[in-house]
Amino acid sequence: MENILTAFSLIFQPYVMMFIAISALYGLFVGSIPGLKATMATALLVTVTFFMDPVPALAAIVTMEAMAIFTGDIPGALVRIPGTPSSAAYVDESYALTQKGRAGFVLGVDVTGVQTRKMFSGIFKTLKRYKLNIARSGLIGTFVGILPDAGADIGAWIACSVSKKFSKEPEK
Repeated sequence: MENILTAFSLIFQPYVMMFIAISALYGLFVGSIPGLKATMATALLVTVTFFMDPVPALAAIVTMEAMAIFTGDIPGALVRIPGTPSSAAYVDESYALTQKGRAGFVLGVDVTGVQTRKMFSGIFKTLKRYKLNIARSGLIGTFVGILPDAGADIGAWIACSVSKKFSKEPEK
């Protein structure tokens, strides 16, 4: 709980909140213009954040990327021009619902979909890349964890040690 409170105290500093607001506006601008992508905007923003403290820099990049990806759906819903390649798949439906006066609903679904896609994309990439390690660590954790007095803590330590031993990059 103490770590969460520390994280909140770092994020909710006025300096950090100012960079979050500026990055959100930058992401809104980049994302709502068809043809400009969040990847390009991130590349440009990294050059600015390179000399900043880590907390405001990471907050700015994460905020800008999330906003740019979401706002890529705005031109699709309003003028039937997909703002990002991923929004091209549903631009016709978004535009049709907007014409029926449901623009708020469309953008609400879009923002929910963006966050869900990002979450599951990260999970599946991680599972794909580390499937053997995840399976091995899961088995170790299960079998060591069911032993009396061993529990999850010791299972986690053993799984971590085995993962490092079989890793192609043990220093990471």
